[in-house]
Amino acid sequence: MRLRVWIDRSSEILGRMFPTERASAAAALALALTYGLVLAVCKLLPLNDALAFSGVLIVIVLLLDRCSGRTRRLALHAIVQMIVLSWVMNLWTLGYEGRSAVFGGILPWSDSFGFLNDALRLTHGHMLEMSAKRPIFPTTLAALLRLFGGDLRLALLVLSAFAAWTVALATNAVWATHGRRAALIVLAILLFSERHWAGVIQTEDIGLPLGLIGFTLIWRATAAGDVDPAAARVRVLAGLFAITIALMARAGAFFILPALAIWSALHLVPAQRNARLRHFGMAVAAIVAGAAVHEIVLHAAASGMSFSDYPAIVFGLIHHRDFTLLKELHPELNALSGAAQASAAWQIVIAEALKQPGLVVVGLLRSLAELFYTPNGLFGFVWRNPDDMVLENGAAVRAAMAHYSILGPFQIWIAQRGVYSLVNALAMAVMAVAWVGVTIAALVSLFRRPADRYRTLLRWAMAGVLLSAPFTPPWITQAHQVETATLAFIAVTTALWRLREGRPLMRLPGRGLAGLPLGFAAVVVLAAVWLPARPLQSPDATRTMHLYPSAMVRVSEQRSLNFTDRRDADLWFSIQYLKKHNAAFTASLTPYLKPGTVYALGFDTRDGNAKILIDDTRKLDPAARWQAAAGTPLAEPSVVHITAVSR
Repeated sequence: MRLRVWIDRSSEILGRMFPTERASAAAALALALTYGLVLAVCKLLPLNDALAFSGVLIVIVLLLDRCSGRTRRLALHAIVQMIVLSWVMNLWTLGYEGRSAVFGGILPWSDSFGFLNDALRLTHGHMLEMSAKRPIFPTTLAALLRLFGGDLRLALLVLSAFAAWTVALATNAVWATHGRRAALIVLAILLFSERHWAGVIQTEDIGLPLGLIGFTLIWRATAAGDVDPAAARVRVLAGLFAITIALMARAGAFFILPALAIWSALHLVPAQRNARLRHFGMAVAAIVAGAAVHEIVLHAAASGMSFSDYPAIVFGLIHHRDFTLLKELHPELNALSGAAQASAAWQIVIAEALKQPGLVVVGLLRSLAELFYTPNGLFGFVWRNPDDMVLENGAAVRAAMAHYSILGPFQIWIAQRGVYSLVNALAMAVMAVAWVGVTIAALVSLFRRPADRYRTLLRWAMAGVLLSAPFTPPWITQAHQVETATLAFIAVTTALWRLREGRPLMRLPGRGLAGLPLGFAAVVVLAAVWLPARPLQSPDATRTMHLYPSAMVRVSEQRSLNFTDRRDADLWFSIQYLKKHNAAFTASLTPYLKPGTVYALGFDTRDGNAKILIDDTRKLDPAARWQAAAGTPLAEPSVVHITAVSR
């Protein structure tokens, strides 16, 4: 209650400061721009800032709440674009992100390198390999790279802008029906999630925006179903199609699809003879069509099986271990490839499940429970604090506690990261705990209280999410990844806790939005067919290395706002995050990490794979796309030290 009074008073003060709609919108835009400049240009805030960011979001929402619908919608779109752009710029100029495997802000490793490698393979006439299990994203990335002449930064900028647009789209949909408080919570959660992926090569770059488009279509249809029932049902079908593609791109809570199909048949269709059955059939057809897009792309552009990594996940689920356990215990799988390996893996998993059914039940229950009480569950949507690495030095923490007692860890944190970082971490932890607690309370309330049209939708959607959760163990598949495509439903469930019934819409907006998922599907299918048939080729048989200058990192002694130069101290700082899970990669990079060294992305046509090139003697020509380069593979074979370049 006190918080509500404080917010109301703050709104009154802002109203006196900015008495007109135009002034309020301009102030909100100026605040977002200022925050972006402080973060990305001045670098006065930690890259994982949540404290100032939350305050900025609250003020922005209060300012925009004073604006009319159209002005508010346009301003929010511009504000979200500025915020996401500031994250990308900060990544590209600082050179490190924290927990994701990316060097110099642009050169990816781990899964990200696999996706980029496959995207480059596709543009050079080869089939997808590692990412065949999820081919939609690398095919999309390949199409963007081909469209923009190999400019990786521009491709990532488009993906980030697309995600930002859909975040504002979904937030505006909730704002129109339930007001500023619900919109603030939805906006905050979606942005906290997008902060993980902005500028990073991951399947979430497609899973999140398509999931938000699907959510927006379904939410609008729910809100305006009385205005135009036939059009509302079409929007729902388009929404199901979009969410299906999102889930095929970034696997997650698949059971939400049949749940939403049943909901739409029961609650959007009159109880007429066969009408509900017909709509349910069309809903199933929309889901099948979304899955078909995945299969078409897979067969056109990839060699492998869909979700071939899932047997290892199930095996880890049974034994409460990582997905690597399966091949550790059954190394004979390494001798197989493709469908043969997946088939053999499933046989092992099924035999293990039949042998120890009790472990299966315990594993499923543990997986559901850990969604709510572990850092890799719902907590991880908000908590994202790479600064907590200061506590991973056990000897230093024990020594500090022996000297300062319980305040020892805080002393270490302040000494290494500063006071603001510590306060920011505490605030982030409080917000994460509050998010989980309110989500649990909201779920209980959702299934106990009388439901209006919106809560009826959420009952079915959350039932699908919760039924899916046991099959996506958080200790293997982190919740902030597997819930990406369905995150909006989780966020709005929390946002509607203790709110009154939402207002309906008087019209059903967004006719063009319903066609967007179909347009995306057509483009990605065409790309999967066209790219292998029109590969990039070297103009000279001796020039076997295709250089991508947009993904170049040059080590410098000073920070710069250009997207190439990186301060050596920042790069050394990033190594401490990278080396935890990428020892061979960092061992290959660090011997050459000195001012003047250039790290670049290239594609070697001799073996059909991408390489991270290390040029410490300035042999590469950044202006030449195709080069006759020779080099020595390092501890990590995909990292090559350039030794000679023929002109």
